[in-house]
Amino acid sequence: MNIILFESRILEPYLNFLFIAIISSAIIIVPYFLYILFIEKKTKWILSFFIFVVIPFILTYMIFKQFFFSMMGAYFPVLFYGVYCLLLKSAIDTWLSRYYRLQAKQEAEAVKAKENIKINLPF
Repeated sequence: MNIILFESRILEPYLNFLFIAIISSAIIIVPYFLYILFIEKKTKWILSFFIFVVIPFILTYMIFKQFFFSMMGAYFPVLFYGVYCLLLKSAIDTWLSRYYRLQAKQEAEAVKAKENIKINLPF
């Protein structure tokens, strides 16, 4: 037991730094990707952001109000934020592959239309 407590005291400054770095990046990035999701009309993803990140943050803050940054409960919203980002990344990969397929199809149709015009020209 003493070894575990000793190791946790050694790692605590690094974990706190990592925790602060993740929260700082979230504060910077979240408004931008919510803006992009709003423009793309991805309302389900915006709603899931509030379910995955905002509601757990509020509940955790209410439970651990006095000791918010020193309790392990403060790490749960960060964990949920990470899971949300992973899910969003996989969805964005799907959206981009659909977009690129559509672009390639439109370019192929445009090339085919140009060839048809050249074939039908009288000279």
